[in-house]
Amino acid sequence: AAPVSLADAHAERVELALEYTRALDGASLDRALRRAIAQYGLSAFLEDIVPHLMHRIGDEWRDERLTIAHEHLASAAVLAIILESIRAVPEAPEAPRLLVTTPSGERHAVGAALAAAAAALDGWTVVYLGVDVPAADIAKAAAATGVRAVALSVVYADDPAQVSRELHAVRAKLAANVPLLVGGVAAMLISAELAQPGMVVCRSIAEMRAVLAREAIAA
Repeated sequence: AAPVSLADAHAERVELALEYTRALDGASLDRALRRAIAQYGLSAFLEDIVPHLMHRIGDEWRDERLTIAHEHLASAAVLAIILESIRAVPEAPEAPRLLVTTPSGERHAVGAALAAAAAALDGWTVVYLGVDVPAADIAKAAAATGVRAVALSVVYADDPAQVSRELHAVRAKLAANVPLLVGGVAAMLISAELAQPGMVVCRSIAEMRAVLAREAIAA
């Protein structure tokens, strides 16, 4: 038999996780996700397996093959494991700090948690604020914690103009030397409107890690 490629192996893990999601079997989903980390490592889990799984769940929800209940079950399982992995990474005392959250109105937590875990893995100290934080409060938290950068995840854009306004409001309130990294499906849709100095649209977790690596070296 031909050897299974890594991409195929990851895809098999996604299919298995999707199967357990369809069955609303949270315990089996949790075990399958943890096995995927054990087998392929945390980086592959954060950059490839989870994004593909959530993308597939989103597609099936739009096609009315899955319900909000399925999406919530999968998000909760994924989120619990990601947040656990952030806590498991030891903090270096002099590490640069990254604030991670979602802007006002965005309640999807998985994208922000993925960004937080990937940054922690790369040696950043993460200030993770969860979801749905107003622009002024993001800026205040960034100033209070002395972060080197801020990362926001925006998955859902019912009103793209409002999302754009909110992101520009965050940028305007942050210190000029603190870059704002923005990722997620909704950010991709309005990426042309986000092209301004100090705001970087990241198309993937891998891209965000590359931007943060440059930021850490530049500081």
